[in-house]
Amino acid sequence: MRLVTCGGYSLNTLTVAELATVAEKAWQIKRDATRQMLDDAQAGEDACVREMKALYDIRGTRLPAVMYALTINGARDIIAVACKAQGVDASAAMGDLSADAIVAVAAQLVGHDPDVVKSGDGGE
Repeated sequence: MRLVTCGGYSLNTLTVAELATVAEKAWQIKRDATRQMLDDAQAGEDACVREMKALYDIRGTRLPAVMYALTINGARDIIAVACKAQGVDASAAMGDLSADAIVAVAAQLVGHDPDVVKSGDGGE
């Protein structure tokens, strides 16, 4: 595990079990949003099958957790999971952090380092 700084607190990256739980929650949210979008668009059967297949292809991977970490609500949830595991008050840890900082911390907690991706040294 690696330590990630969040508002003066050092948090461990998520465990495999925590990451799996977050990824599944994120996937469920994405699935519900995709279904709603397809219903709203009155999409045909082919489009529905294509979209749902793409969604099911990422289930069980780290990708839904990474995508979730890049949203403010997802980032806050992920930080809360890490804080709870260590007995840290999530509100205190996030304190006055900007939205960008919260997202950056959450991304690191799920093992995504945006700086590595920007430099072309690896990542997702």
